[in-house]
Amino acid sequence: MRPGPWFFLLALLLSAPASARERQEASVFRQRTLLVSSQPDGVPPLELHVAAGTATLVESDVPLGPLSFQDVRGRIQLVPIDDHRLVLVPSEDLTQGERLPFVVGATPRAGPLRFSLVTRRDEVDTSVLLVRASPAAADEDAARALVLQLLSAPEARATFAVPQEIGKLAGPESRVRLVSLLRLGQRLFVTLAVGTLQPGLRPWRPRQLRLRATIGRGPSFVEWPVPFLSGPLEKKKQQFHVLTALLPEGTTRLEVALDGEHVPGAFHVLPLEAAVELP
Repeated sequence: MRPGPWFFLLALLLSAPASARERQEASVFRQRTLLVSSQPDGVPPLELHVAAGTATLVESDVPLGPLSFQDVRGRIQLVPIDDHRLVLVPSEDLTQGERLPFVVGATPRAGPLRFSLVTRRDEVDTSVLLVRASPAAADEDAARALVLQLLSAPEARATFAVPQEIGKLAGPESRVRLVSLLRLGQRLFVTLAVGTLQPGLRPWRPRQLRLRATIGRGPSFVEWPVPFLSGPLEKKKQQFHVLTALLPEGTTRLEVALDGEHVPGAFHVLPLEAAVELP
């Protein structure tokens, strides 16, 4: 009998250096669900966090397309399980700042997906479920109308007396502030202001916004790109961006990331407890 893929997987894990297994004790092991669609140009690849000695199971709700993956140093083994599942097994960590491209090709049912394999000292993905984005919900038109209203007069509809600075961005001296946080049942409306402190420079503009919801006490997460609209450049050298999304059931923590063209942005916490409920 020929050994199956699980036999090779076990052998690879047992061969990991002891230093890698010791480092795992300081890491948070995550189970993520990624709501994905075919990624347009100008949007950075999704990140998968891998670490030596830890297997990362990647599972898709539709059959996976042809895989494009090249690691000339042979540090990561790719073990196909079936049409929907594969396992990534690194024999050593990727270097700091290294981003290893990994592409899942198109199929008759789904477009291509681009990923970057990275190593983070504090986070490791043990399983990643890829769920293709479903068609827009029936209430999207009504939600878009409210987004346009918020964008027409964002400061007049602020829910914070003083906008809260929630993070720094990749742009020159750029900051992102939370202007309003509104909730209508499970639907959330978020107004962000991105500004610059340097005279004569335009505020940095995100190419994509993503949300990350922690489900229950964790470590289960759901991540997905969200539609957003941007207002005109203000005289105060800031630009407003309004997004809307339906929160997954059981969300206990919510974060937003503002992505650049090539690199995904860091996540910033949104204070759900401060959201104002719409009548």
